[in-house]
Amino acid sequence: MRLEWIEDILSVIDTGSFTLAAQKRFLTQSAFTRRIHTIEQAMGTALFDRTSRPVQPLAHVKEQEGEMRNVALRLQVLKNTLADPYEAPASRVSFACQHTIATTISPKLIRQLTREGHVNVRVRSSDREACLMMLLTAEVDFALLFEALENTREHESQVFLEERLGSDWMIPVIGANFQDEFAEAMQRQVLPIITYPQDLYLGQLFDLAFMSNLTERYQLKRVAETGLALAALHYVLEGIGIGWVPRSIALRDIEQGNILDISDTLPSKEVHVKLVRRRNDMSELAEQAWQKLADEYRTTH
Repeated sequence: MRLEWIEDILSVIDTGSFTLAAQKRFLTQSAFTRRIHTIEQAMGTALFDRTSRPVQPLAHVKEQEGEMRNVALRLQVLKNTLADPYEAPASRVSFACQHTIATTISPKLIRQLTREGHVNVRVRSSDREACLMMLLTAEVDFALLFEALENTREHESQVFLEERLGSDWMIPVIGANFQDEFAEAMQRQVLPIITYPQDLYLGQLFDLAFMSNLTERYQLKRVAETGLALAALHYVLEGIGIGWVPRSIALRDIEQGNILDISDTLPSKEVHVKLVRRRNDMSELAEQAWQKLADEYRTTH
């Protein structure tokens, strides 16, 4: 089993779509589909139920999802540990970003660091746990994370420094073309919802922030699950169900009238965006980048 095979399989599980998974893996859809066929032929078994929407892993694949994530993370850490440390340019700083932040918030930070032309920035996008692991193992200089759970304890002051860069909101949204279906569901008090895996931070956030409130009033029908908020947004646009996504990624579709923010009906939750670093073992360039971002944030807020 190759690392890229595991990452391909997890990309489909996370997005529920071969098209979105291909985009995530920076491949054309046809090339990505051929790779999945190659993996299935090599393993001698089908991996996905292609008749469902979103695409679902077959039972024997779903059972091994947690192990695949652990193996992929360990192999990625090993790969980076064995890499030549002199390969990276001296002018580079590196970030590990949660998937959603990589597309919404990190571009502004990168612009701040690169506008004078002296810094090269490398951004790696992953789930929250993997981002923290990359930070702990010094594979990256900074982690850019959502923080909302009151009992989160990763940021021990003896190990980490953190800077709050702003806020976002996890909001409930529906497809604008499916208002009648939503109204009928509300009347029946049976809500079709799009959720996140419970072993990922967004899944934990959903359960702790929303579940008790929702189950008191409604019967919940989990119609789809994905590890990516951007994929959840696409499912909402297709009318698959109600999704909770960061407002930052939903704003354009809200303004264009493609989806509706229904926070006046269902609960929402503020999430903080934090830049986290190790307290020690930082390069001079990373220290300068940290100070620059912190100073600019304090100036604008």
